[in-house]
Amino acid sequence: MRAPRLFVLVLTVLAAASAEALPIVTEVCWMGSEASASDEWIELYNPGPGDEADLSAYVLFEGGNEYPLPAQALPAGGVFVIEKRAEAISDQDNTVISFTLNNGGEELRVCPVGQTANLAACDVPNPAGGAWFAGVASPRACMVRVSAEAPADQATSWVDYDGTPPPGALDSSGVTAVPGTPGVVAFPPPPPDAGLPDVVPPPDGGEPLDAGLPDVPLVVDAGPPSPTPTITEVCWMGSSSSANDEYVELYNHTTEPIALDQFVLIEGSTQHPLPPVVLAPDAFLVLERSDTATSLASPEAEVLAFSSGLRNDGEILSVCRATDLADCDHANAAGDAWPAGDNGDKLTMVRIHPDLPGEFVTSWRDFSGQPSAVTDSGGVGFLGSPGEGNFEIPQLPDAGVFDAFMFVDAGPNDAPTIALSAPAGTQSGAPVEIAYVAADPNPSDFLEVSLFYDLDGEGNDGVLIARGLPPGDKSYSWDLDGVPPGRFHVFGKVTDHRGGVAFGYAPGTVDVGDTGDVATILLIEPDGVNDDVTGLDFFTIRWEAALPPLTSGVVSLYYDVDDDGADGVAIATGLPATADDDAAYSWDLRSVDPGTYNVYAVLDWTRGQEVAVSPGVIQIPDENCGCQAVPQKNGTAPASLLLFWATVAMVLGVLFARRRSLHRRPAGRWWAAR
Repeated sequence: MRAPRLFVLVLTVLAAASAEALPIVTEVCWMGSEASASDEWIELYNPGPGDEADLSAYVLFEGGNEYPLPAQALPAGGVFVIEKRAEAISDQDNTVISFTLNNGGEELRVCPVGQTANLAACDVPNPAGGAWFAGVASPRACMVRVSAEAPADQATSWVDYDGTPPPGALDSSGVTAVPGTPGVVAFPPPPPDAGLPDVVPPPDGGEPLDAGLPDVPLVVDAGPPSPTPTITEVCWMGSSSSANDEYVELYNHTTEPIALDQFVLIEGSTQHPLPPVVLAPDAFLVLERSDTATSLASPEAEVLAFSSGLRNDGEILSVCRATDLADCDHANAAGDAWPAGDNGDKLTMVRIHPDLPGEFVTSWRDFSGQPSAVTDSGGVGFLGSPGEGNFEIPQLPDAGVFDAFMFVDAGPNDAPTIALSAPAGTQSGAPVEIAYVAADPNPSDFLEVSLFYDLDGEGNDGVLIARGLPPGDKSYSWDLDGVPPGRFHVFGKVTDHRGGVAFGYAPGTVDVGDTGDVATILLIEPDGVNDDVTGLDFFTIRWEAALPPLTSGVVSLYYDVDDDGADGVAIATGLPATADDDAAYSWDLRSVDPGTYNVYAVLDWTRGQEVAVSPGVIQIPDENCGCQAVPQKNGTAPASLLLFWATVAMVLGVLFARRRSLHRRPAGRWWAAR
């Protein structure tokens, strides 16, 4: 009978595990309310079916920042709202996370812990970081999902909110209704029935025949996707004549013409519609910041006045289909430092080959060549190649490259490696140099490196420092901007284009801000009042702990005959360090010897150890005599101890008197004479 029970148990566990659902985003109020732009929120939903979702297993990724979600169970069909501030929705008490949703759009997703870079594992309402798929800034209307089944990364899955807010859901003014339905999942109604008949009348007038239409809408094969232009060069630094001589080069790397007015250039948080130009196959177009930026003229160049110029420290730069902002080609998907180009020598950033993914830093290099015949606003030739390709990888069959960004016959994919040598020891103050070596056994693999920090130095789950960094023997200068006080570990992640991943921690730590903050622990019980345990099997020990921000710790409890808190007997270890006075542990007294004991607690935390001794003692009586054994470390023995020895002497006297009636057996055992 054991085997069937085990089989049923395994099936039950597997069914429960497979039933757990990823929490999804169903509403994003990125524009705030009429009362305040800070009245922002994000609504999560467990679509089920299956078990509840533990939100602490997920993080909110917003604009490059990771925010842990609270330890809360979200049942199937349950809704969870995250507010930017407590007063954003006046009638609700929701979790507050101080995010800032950029009105121009930014990356937003909910991911399992440690999986923010794996978009397939996440719910992704804005994968490209471009303009929001829906929602209106004026008059305000939140961005709402059309259904739980609609893929989050598609623009057609989101609409502007157009309905009646829940009763009492008011913005921070306490008067005006919010522009959405926070806490209530209200998917918009589906479009009206197109009027297709369920049956088809036969030509002979007999009984109608079942049309055989499926219950789900039919999807017509749209054929291969229409081509997308490719960004092949970025002059983000301007020229030696003027910092305003900036340009972005587009290339049609297809066999079909591309109507550019179907696309937008996303620069930072701004969308720029592209001009009504048809780009022929194998043709280039240069988008200039001004008509004097280059000596090129239409049709080789068009003016596209970038909002305030391309930022020298980096920003998002992508060209995307206007109707589907997830269909993009990227030059800087993360908005970090530019992957190539040199401001000092005015070398432009050029793509190695249009077949290589633009979001990989290794797909870009500094321009290396002679000055171009195309000149800047001062008549000086660019250290770039605007309007012409200068690709380094030939597009040949044996190059192993094709349009799907995969390598043919690349062989087994050996995982890349990464090792961090700095920071070493304990460092404080900015900047912090992070040194790493990242490599791959397969020389044809393209790699990128990301850096993170965390508190515990294990688990590869932390907060992003930078991503899109190059492989090799490199270093990165961490400026610590926005990092809260604490002592942190640093780790790196290297990914190859075929999915191989490796991690590595640095040997040292980094102190940020005021690391002089200390943790505290206080024992509340036993307190010296009503601590009598006579007749009790258990006693409740209570404590209260406080930790500096972004540190963690655990509590261990001990008992001892003194109060120096150093050499006691363990009661329990690994207990949570909580500031609540409800923190408690039930001590089982049944195996403790009679005596008078102090209780003490040890708080092991991120930066050290703290000890607290109870103000009261626990006296465990001797059940045989009803008295209490009081251990004495120094001084005269108590009267009870003298009585004990007197009793022992009397018993020994009686035994000695009886010794004459005892005989010794040859085996050396005592026996009584009869």
